[in-house]
Amino acid sequence: MLHVDHFSSFLEVVARMRPLSASSSPKRRFFATPSMTKSELIENLKSKLDCLSADDVEAAINATLDLMRDKLAQGERIEIRGFGSFTLHDHPPCLARNPKTGEPVEVGARRIPRFKPGKALRDRVDSAWQDERQFLNGTADEQCHT
Repeated sequence: MLHVDHFSSFLEVVARMRPLSASSSPKRRFFATPSMTKSELIENLKSKLDCLSADDVEAAINATLDLMRDKLAQGERIEIRGFGSFTLHDHPPCLARNPKTGEPVEVGARRIPRFKPGKALRDRVDSAWQDERQFLNGTADEQCHT
C-alpha cells in the first residue's frame, strides 16, 4: 500500500514533469522537467536578493548575457569556474540533402557555440538526479512491499 504522504510527494514530482513536443527527438525521454525562463530567473534572484529591485536584477542579467554574447561573437572562450565553459566550434561547409526532395543543398561554414558543464555542476546535477531516482524507487518499493 502506498502511503498518502509518499503519494502526494510522488504527484508533486509528476506534476513538475511535462510531455515533450511531438517535434522533439525520439531519443529523448518522454517526460522532461520544465525549463526556467529568463523572467523566472529574474524572479528567483529578486527573491534571494532583497536589497536589489527587480529592475536592477534584470539589468544585471541582461548586461551579463550581452557581455557573454559579445565575447563569443568576438571568438573568445568563456569559463565560469564551478559552472562550465562556453567554446566555439567551427563547422566547415558541407553538402547536405533536402529530406523532402532528396536534392543536394550546400550548407555554408558556420561557428557554433557549445557549453561544457564544469565538474561541480555535473556533480550537483547528478546528485539531485540520484536523490530523485532513489525517492521514486523507494516509493515504488513501498508500494510493492507494504
